[in-house]
Amino acid sequence: LEVVSRYMKQGAYRLAVTDHSTKGVRSAAFLNPDSSIVFVARNDNETPMQISLRDSNCQVTTATVTGHSTITLTW
Repeated sequence: LEVVSRYMKQGAYRLAVTDHSTKGVRSAAFLNPDSSIVFVARNDNETPMQISLRDSNCQVTTATVTGHSTITLTW
C-alpha cells in the first residue's frame, strides 16, 4: 500500500492488533525505529464504521472510517 509506505520507515516492526468484531474492517499497526506508530484501517463495508484504538498507556482514540476507504493515523 502506498499509504503505508509514506509513513512506515525502513526497519519498522509490525505490532499486534486485536480485532473486537468490527466486521469488514481490516487493520495493521507498525512501530517505526523513531518510536512513532503508524495505524492503517480499511473499511470494506458500504457504511461508515467507528473504530477505537487503545494504546499501551490505556489512552483511547476513536475514528470513523467511511465506506470503502482507508485511513492512516500516526502518533
